[in-house]
Amino acid sequence: MKAARGVRRCLKALPRRLRGPWGLPARLGLLAFALLGLLAVALSVHTYTVLAASRAAGDGARARLMAQALAQRVDRALALGIALPRLVGVPELLQQRLAAYPDVRAITLRDSGGQVLWQARARDSQGLEAGLPLLALPRTSAQVPVGQGAGSLELVVSSPNLIEFMRPLALPLVLGCGFFAVLAWLAAAAARASGCQVRDRAVRLARRDMAARRYDRLTLTLHRRGFDLRAQQLARAVRGVHEMLVRTRRVVGSLRRTEPHPARREWLDGLLAEAEGGGRFSDAAAPRPRWVVDADAETAWALLLLGCGAGAALGLSLAGALASGGGGAALWALAAVWPAAGLGWWLARRGHVPAVLVVSVSALAIALAPWLAVLPDARQPAWGLLACALAAGAGLGAALAAAVAVRRAAHQRADLLPLGQRRWSAPAAAIGLLALGPAWAGLCWMAMPGRAWLPLMAGGAALLAALSVWRWNAVRSPWRAPTCAQAAPDGKADDGA
Repeated sequence: MKAARGVRRCLKALPRRLRGPWGLPARLGLLAFALLGLLAVALSVHTYTVLAASRAAGDGARARLMAQALAQRVDRALALGIALPRLVGVPELLQQRLAAYPDVRAITLRDSGGQVLWQARARDSQGLEAGLPLLALPRTSAQVPVGQGAGSLELVVSSPNLIEFMRPLALPLVLGCGFFAVLAWLAAAAARASGCQVRDRAVRLARRDMAARRYDRLTLTLHRRGFDLRAQQLARAVRGVHEMLVRTRRVVGSLRRTEPHPARREWLDGLLAEAEGGGRFSDAAAPRPRWVVDADAETAWALLLLGCGAGAALGLSLAGALASGGGGAALWALAAVWPAAGLGWWLARRGHVPAVLVVSVSALAIALAPWLAVLPDARQPAWGLLACALAAGAGLGAALAAAVAVRRAAHQRADLLPLGQRRWSAPAAAIGLLALGPAWAGLCWMAMPGRAWLPLMAGGAALLAALSVWRWNAVRSPWRAPTCAQAAPDGKADDGA
């Protein structure tokens, strides 16, 4: 009862949560699911109509051959001198033909005057005659003579209707729409956190500094967007006020050095104090800049894609191994993933390499992992499966080490201001590896079983992660921090420049 009340409470609160700011990614995910579903149904209907039109000629020839074969059996009975209306066992024969051939919808035997003597119809054909045009069965009939004009036999053949046509495609379509909808929801959430929220936080901090008369620092974002330049405009205003005070200081300092009268020097000092007006200015020529970043969302999105690529590579390789009877090799491969991840973590922590390069190499290793499973001889798939598991595990472990270095740099560098303390990296990698990756592999395997270029589709997510990381690799970005950097004694880490 408590669980049921909890579920009802969550369902009641769902519309309110969808209306909030964080409900926008969820609304985009639901919209993507609906649009993809409608597109899939529309393409299925179009394909069905095209195939139904092309199969009309083949259905007519097949109906004619089956009608001639059935008419020959009736002709043998008529050759013995039995009249057509007195034949015995005709209804059973017609029902046997209907049961043997599912695409046969009706068989009718008429006499020479056109009167129906026997007729057998399929059950589902009667209810769909008055249905929708797409649900109605496209029929093709063939009529052949029986017993030298004693009667005629008509056989109606129909292709599968829309529901029967889409039944084997329903599961792949639903899984595909759900997969891309979840991916769109996560992408929208990551984009909102690393884009809109970062700009809003920078603007809010800049306005707070201006209200507190602090002109000694600038609050900026690493990635400029042409449609939202609020942070840059506020920084330009703060820089203008600071430069005006610097010029005032230089003029007053020059006048004090050339003014011999003490009272006038005190008057100049008063003017300078009045110009500062209780504000806080920097002693340097320019204010100290600080950049608002969201390393948590960026690393989470990159590791989600890398985990999805690794899970898809392992899923496709394991499916191929199980299909060929390599169950033991599949178990060994699954056991080798975790030591390989630890090895990749250790190697990434030992090298003084920027995180962006580590993630790029990891993405390349994960993208090449499914190809390693198909390179060895087909009679010995265990070595290829083991190489695939080692490459995927090592790449994911190195990417995790790079994500830790990026988060550490964002929280320890003095010129960076993180958006928050959210440890999303490890859960995102686990979701990609254990949920999204196997789902993508299963979808590809169901849609295109046995294709040689399936590994290319598995590595697409890893390559997309590399492109995203290089997109974030701007000047002063935490992605340039080395993976082996340790915290300095004063709490500041290497800026990665």
